[in-house]
Amino acid sequence: KAGKYPFLSWKWKVGRLPDGGDVRKSATDDQAIQIYVAFKPTGWPEKLNTPVIGYIWGVECPKGSMITSDQLFADKVRYVVLRNKEDTLNTWFGEKRNLEEDYKKLFPDIDNGQPRDIKGISFYINSQNTKSAAESYIYDVRFSRD
Repeated sequence: KAGKYPFLSWKWKVGRLPDGGDVRKSATDDQAIQIYVAFKPTGWPEKLNTPVIGYIWGVECPKGSMITSDQLFADKVRYVVLRNKEDTLNTWFGEKRNLEEDYKKLFPDIDNGQPRDIKGISFYINSQNTKSAAESYIYDVRFSRD
């Protein structure tokens, strides 16, 4: 539950970025690493009605961007771009996010921005859209009270 453990922290590094990856365009929607936090669905079918926050290390999209997925039927996937091509490769970076605050900013249209219960967390790396390659690492992922 986000209310009990509202903070998510982790350490990550990227060895290689996908060529020209840009989360803002479905044709180039590739990132070196993504952390997804899925919340309780708002209805059925669950796949289309699950609010998801994606914390990403992008390539072209500016850091600090908060955007909605451009993928078909993925309007409930909302991204926070934490790092991009401006950040040093092969260097560990620590992150800490307040899930409640991010949820309120990303989902004002769902339950007036009140976070739903967390359903799961997942990690992805992809480079299929740009037909390139990517390399990344992540560790010490944890939920905490502060």
